[in-house]
Amino acid sequence: MPRSLRVNHQRIKYVKIALSENGYPTQKSLAYETGLSIDTISRFLNCKPVLYGTFEEICRKLNLDWREISTPDFEPSSLKKSINTQELKRNKYQDWGTAVDVSVFYDRTQEMALLESWILQDRCRLLTVFGRGGVGKTILAAKLAKQIQDEFDSVIWRSLRQAPSFDEIITDLVSFVSNHQEPKPDINKLIYYLRTSRCLIILDNLETVLDVGHTGKYRSDYQEYTELIRIIAEVEHKICVILTTREKAVEMNFLEGANR
Repeated sequence: MPRSLRVNHQRIKYVKIALSENGYPTQKSLAYETGLSIDTISRFLNCKPVLYGTFEEICRKLNLDWREISTPDFEPSSLKKSINTQELKRNKYQDWGTAVDVSVFYDRTQEMALLESWILQDRCRLLTVFGRGGVGKTILAAKLAKQIQDEFDSVIWRSLRQAPSFDEIITDLVSFVSNHQEPKPDINKLIYYLRTSRCLIILDNLETVLDVGHTGKYRSDYQEYTELIRIIAEVEHKICVILTTREKAVEMNFLEGANR
């Protein structure tokens, strides 16, 4: 099965008719309804490749059978590069820490397609999976990370359940992204390495470093986490960070949509 699909040029007229018939006069209105970016909707409507799950989701909103309007996005053989797959995998650094087992995962196709689109197509740098305890945030993040891991040079999963200090988590991250060449908690070093390779970082249970009863504020000894989150969201780099949390940190209200 192809990873991406595109609208067949000969079928685009039916897509445009479906837009009107289903009450979507503009790309913005369809983007709002699906939760996708305008750029993704534009790619779909201009017969450019979009992720398989995203293509299906848009077709559902337009009451279209994706099989009737799609063309697989196969790379022309003349452009293919000779890649040793095993060698490529050996060159990737992965540390899954305490990530949960996702061998049993109930169907959440729409959520997975949306999140994957934000990360791979919109190049979202910071993504927060937010919700009350027990709704499946951790397993959703783990399944997503497993599904997109091949798109990154390295992957690291860290649980914040034991509330590691800022220095501890920075030391851990810097050591990992530098291939264990940098042993000190230097946030400037972290920024440097985040700009040089495509890395996926998952931080599970952010709520453990937040101050219970003071909505969205960090505990007194964890204020420096604010700077880490802001750097991830605002500084130009090549990574994506996925956070899971029961409670949204204050700065996230200001950062939502900033890098999408």
